[in-house]
Amino acid sequence: MSSIVDENIKFTKDEVFYDYIQKFIKKDSLKKYILLDEVQELTHWERCINGINVTFDVDIYVTGSNSRILSGELATYIAGRYIEIKIFPLSFK
Repeated sequence: MSSIVDENIKFTKDEVFYDYIQKFIKKDSLKKYILLDEVQELTHWERCINGINVTFDVDIYVTGSNSRILSGELATYIAGRYIEIKIFPLSFK
């Protein structure tokens, strides 16, 4: 029995992910919303997301727990095309 991780491991390669998204988006002309969690697992995710964003009519929402995703690198790759929303851990104080 394969796990969800095994089934989705192929999507860690940016070319495979882009091809999958491209085929899905081309099914109709409606605006698409793409929600990606732990996007840092995708190789060259910045380039891939930027390519999808400029090519198709999409809104992309990206989350991740890696500090690299929160660094200044994000501004370099997708400058002017994102809004950062910082979410802090829940506190019971």
